[in-house]
Amino acid sequence: MTAADIVSAGLLLFGVLLGPVIFVAYVVAYGAKRAVSMWKVYQERRYVRSHPCGNCRYFTNGDFLKCAVNPIAVLTEDARSCHDFAAIAPCDDPNDDSYYLGLSKYRYSSDRAAK
Repeated sequence: MTAADIVSAGLLLFGVLLGPVIFVAYVVAYGAKRAVSMWKVYQERRYVRSHPCGNCRYFTNGDFLKCAVNPIAVLTEDARSCHDFAAIAPCDDPNDDSYYLGLSKYRYSSDRAAK
């Protein structure tokens, strides 16, 4: 048995034993990363739903501009008394095309909230 055979056998043994362990560790780390990411999204959506901004027609929840009318007070305690609040009404007509196409579950109400 030469030195090259010993090194080759050692590398093969190393790959056979540690290959699956490294693969499983990678899969677990990826799954944990996805779970943390999904939990953060869930927490953000829950936070948005707890404020009136989530039910306002001017709220977009975009990265750059969350509210087109009052961007400074969006998702703060000041937003609870926002004078520009305009509620989104649930869609009344289930025969509406957008309802079946999944485009929008809600449509904008024509009347503004009481000031």
